[in-house]
Amino acid sequence: MVTRTNALGEPHRRTKDFHGDTQYMEERVTTTDGPYADTRDMYVAHTMFRREFGLMPALVRGVTAGDKERTQIVGEHMELLNMVLDHHHAAEDKHLWPRLLDRGSESVAPVVHLMEGQHENIGKTIARVSFPSGSSCFESAASASPPT
Repeated sequence: MVTRTNALGEPHRRTKDFHGDTQYMEERVTTTDGPYADTRDMYVAHTMFRREFGLMPALVRGVTAGDKERTQIVGEHMELLNMVLDHHHAAEDKHLWPRLLDRGSESVAPVVHLMEGQHENIGKTIARVSFPSGSSCFESAASASPPT
């Protein structure tokens, strides 16, 4: 077996991709010495968000009425994803969009403003399904009696 090493002679970190194939993190997450930002990590983050939010409806529908333990798990998972998405969007809004507007051509501005609007709309949507007490919107589902 060949052990792959990085430039420091340390073993590469391995992970499994979506299809179960071994990937080496250094092949997926890299840096550049050039004048441009290396945004390949953004692809990984956005792929995760699309996958997790895409799976969410089936995850919620799979919770049996009255199953408080599963409701808690699913609710906490959704809250975690919403929190991570909120932080991700805040970082893009603070660090990425202003730089694109400053450094990009005029053709970049409409796309940046579209993304800012999408972030605002997503934030409003998440706020509508979140409760200020920190309780999950699924508490009522967990307390419901199972169908007879």
